[in-house]
Amino acid sequence: MGTVLGGLVIGLSVALLLNRTFRGRGVVRMLLIVPWALPIVPAVLVWRWALDAQFGIVNQILRITGITQENIAWLNDPAWALPTVIIIQVWRTFPFAAIFLLAGLQNIPRERYEAAALDGAGWWQQLRYITLPGLRAVTAVLALLMTVWAIGADITVIFLATRGGPAGATTVLSLDAYIQAFERYDFGRAAALGTVVLLLSTVPAWLYLRSRRIKDV
Repeated sequence: MGTVLGGLVIGLSVALLLNRTFRGRGVVRMLLIVPWALPIVPAVLVWRWALDAQFGIVNQILRITGITQENIAWLNDPAWALPTVIIIQVWRTFPFAAIFLLAGLQNIPRERYEAAALDGAGWWQQLRYITLPGLRAVTAVLALLMTVWAIGADITVIFLATRGGPAGATTVLSLDAYIQAFERYDFGRAAALGTVVLLLSTVPAWLYLRSRRIKDV
């Protein structure tokens, strides 16, 4: 949930920015896709190096700027491991969300914003009453895709970053199913967990299809 929500919020913020006209917008749009296009294995390995408790560049920057005085074990501290993994996954997924939402923004007629501006509506009112309703269908499809993908991609990110540790702090259902099957050889438990993951994956799709059916009626 944190991965999907974070990706949607940051993606929408970036899409709103890129929907404006500014110098170098084409270059920014090109660079935006880099986190999504990078192969997942080298990307996560680079993050592991950057977040290393002793030699990682993240801790060095935090110490230099005075934000912290001690190194933080981002991937080895149970309190930090799960939020850190979520940040890595959000970094990977928000470019796709931004591009998807940017396409939706460009399909909203400009006349609506011009009419709202003439009526005295500010930025927040336009976002609330024009932009968000105009992106409702796009956001529903995007949330569905990101939820289904997160179930599969999260296990890869977590396995490479923490292998489910420390102390099981990042062991999600899909990773637990893998561990039960291929490390503990408990295929019965693994099958049960896999069934739960499958059912959870079908819920977003069912909700979306149901909402579309009600809307069509």
